[in-house]
Amino acid sequence: MKCAYCGEELRGMFKKDLHGFGAHPEHAFQCFSCQRFVASTDHRLPDGRYQCADCMQKEVKTDKHVEWVETRVKQMLAAHGIDKWPNSLPIRLIQPRYTPGRPATQAHKMGETKVAKSIFSKSYEVNMLNHMHRIVFGGVLAHELLHVWQYERNIYLRSELTEGFCNLGSWIVYKHMATPVSQAMMTILERDPTPVYGDGFRIVKAVYDNLANGSLPDVMSQLKKM
Repeated sequence: MKCAYCGEELRGMFKKDLHGFGAHPEHAFQCFSCQRFVASTDHRLPDGRYQCADCMQKEVKTDKHVEWVETRVKQMLAAHGIDKWPNSLPIRLIQPRYTPGRPATQAHKMGETKVAKSIFSKSYEVNMLNHMHRIVFGGVLAHELLHVWQYERNIYLRSELTEGFCNLGSWIVYKHMATPVSQAMMTILERDPTPVYGDGFRIVKAVYDNLANGSLPDVMSQLKKM
């Protein structure tokens, strides 16, 4: 096996990514989007993020791209019982909030949902990191849309169930896509070591499995009892 970054043979200790590529420890730079080890010839964005060639070719960078992915993600969620959305739900591409001295992959969120509430109504804004691979973008968008779905219904669970439910939406979308990239993203969700996002996902996924792949509203009904 050769190092993805420099092309030299890998001997001794080396790292391996979820896509099957290896790299010397000092060359293990990962694409911010798909987590694949990048080559030295791959793109580096001005804010410091590494971007592999595949993600560069399939990145979401225009409103038309956003609309294309949004339509398909909503179709996938509708197949699992989530099909009603606010009349206005803007989705914006944003630059990362870069922090000097920190790796770019740790200096931003991939997606974020903002909600403004008044006595009579709620309004939303979904912010999505620019330059994501369209498959990764779809999974992140599913997560954010399920936050909106919960806000609309005044569903407020403890954080690990809230985030776990949203991550289940991402997992379902990745499963629908059935590509090597989506499979790697599913694995990242399944192995996430964090208590809120990782443990939360595994709790919610167990409920989903026990319902024999029931609808997402059915899953939520069970989570409300926990």
